[in-house]
Amino acid sequence: MSIFVLLVEIVIYLVVLWFVIRFVWPVIIMMPLAFALMILEMARLFVEDFRRLTSRAGAAEQ
Repeated sequence: MSIFVLLVEIVIYLVVLWFVIRFVWPVIIMMPLAFALMILEMARLFVEDFRRLTSRAGAAEQ
């Protein structure tokens, strides 16, 4: 009976492993890239807003 339980567990783990390799792995690979691109876009927008604010402050002083 314990051999049967062991075989069932192995099959379940193999199915889960196949699912992860087939469907989840590409998502896991692309997540850091998407996060890095989001951080770069946020930094670009912060720099753009900072430049706008400083140019307005300089124009208001003159």
